[in-house]
Amino acid sequence: MARDVSLEAVDKSYFYWRGGISVVLGLLILVWPGLTVLTLVTLISIWLLLMGIMSLVQGVRKVKEGGWGWLASCLLGILELGIGTYLIQRPGLTTLTIITLIGLVFFIQGFVYLINTFAARGVSGGRRAVTLLFSILSFIAGVWLWRYPFHGTLAFVWLLGLYMMIAGGLTVAMASQLDD
Repeated sequence: MARDVSLEAVDKSYFYWRGGISVVLGLLILVWPGLTVLTLVTLISIWLLLMGIMSLVQGVRKVKEGGWGWLASCLLGILELGIGTYLIQRPGLTTLTIITLIGLVFFIQGFVYLINTFAARGVSGGRRAVTLLFSILSFIAGVWLWRYPFHGTLAFVWLLGLYMMIAGGLTVAMASQLDD
């Protein structure tokens, strides 16, 4: 017989997993900062190369259909291959771009959590306080990365690791505030 699982129980489990994984990844980032940056830059560059190949293959396969779709796919593939190749050759630029984009994500994440803090009804004071703290942390991390992207990749990696550990802990704390 299937067990009846409430949405709150699923959400609580989700938050525990998300928080726990964030803490572990944050710790790994702090232990291996150089490897973290190199891996991130390399994976994004390889991803672009693979997407370029896939777009080209898709474009060539669409030639028989006619129209302009095949040409758009081929042009996208060439663009992705070109950018992927360029980024592999210039990991410093890739790193700066990634740092800036992650700062943007942190900033937007903080904004979304801030809205959710005050928009949600029936939320306990403890959960609201933890969510507010999480949004403030996201804002600070995002603004700091926008303001100081050149001041060392190591500082960025440490900030990312600390952010993930703190945000993961706060996510677990939010899960503990959910009703069973």
